[in-house]
Amino acid sequence: MSRFGRQNPIYRLIESGGIGLEYEFNDRLSLGLGYYNQEAEDSKSGDGLFNGDYSASAKLEFEPNEQFLLALLYVHAYNDTNLATGTGSLRSQLDLNRPVIGNSYSLETSWQLHPNFAIGGWVGFTDAIVLNLGEADVWNYALTLAFPDVGGEGNLLGVIVGQEPKLTNTSGFLIDGKKSDPDTSLHLEAFYRYQIRDNISITPGLIWITAPDHNNDNGDFVVLTIRTTFDF
Repeated sequence: MSRFGRQNPIYRLIESGGIGLEYEFNDRLSLGLGYYNQEAEDSKSGDGLFNGDYSASAKLEFEPNEQFLLALLYVHAYNDTNLATGTGSLRSQLDLNRPVIGNSYSLETSWQLHPNFAIGGWVGFTDAIVLNLGEADVWNYALTLAFPDVGGEGNLLGVIVGQEPKLTNTSGFLIDGKKSDPDTSLHLEAFYRYQIRDNISITPGLIWITAPDHNNDNGDFVVLTIRTTFDF
C-alpha cells in the first residue's frame, strides 16, 4: 500500500528517464544496467540526458527456479542539492543544498515456500559524500510476508515490517546538531486484497509508523486505507 512497502527506497534514485539494457547469462542469471537523468524529459532544462542530476545502476539477479529469487543492486547517483528517496527521516534525505554523491547497495530476496506463503525482504545501505562537507551513512531494511489466495483465489494477504531510511552516522559535519537520527522507527504494514471479480479488487490496509522521523518524541503515526482497483 505504501511507497516504502512496495520496494527498497533506493529504487527512487533511478525513477527518471534514461536508457538500459539486460543481458541473460543463462536461464538463472541475468545482469541489468541503466543510466538515468532527472532532466532528460525536460527540454527546457538544457541539460539533456548526460548533464545535471543523474544516476547509474547495475542489478544482478539469480533465479534458480520459479520459487526463489536473489538480487544485488548497486546505484551510483549525483544530485545538486540532496539524495532524497521520499521515505525515511528528514536527515536521511541529506537535503543540505549541496551536491551529494551516493553509492547505494541493496540485497533483496523472495522465496515462495508454499503455494500459499512467500517470504522476502531487503537490506539497503547508502554511502553518501556531501561535497566539501563529509560523508554520511543511511540504512533501511524490510521483511515481507505474502499469503496468496487466502479466503479465495486471487486474494492476497500481505505484511511488511521494516525500517525506513535512517541516518546512522556522519563524518565531518552535523545535521541539526546531530551525527545521526536519535532513535529508531519501525514501519508496520498489513493489507488484504479481495478479488471481487476478475477485473475488480478492493484492498483495505493499515500502516503504523512508530517514532516517526526516527524520533521517540514524535507520536506514532497510524493510517487506515482502502483502495479499489479496476483492471481493463
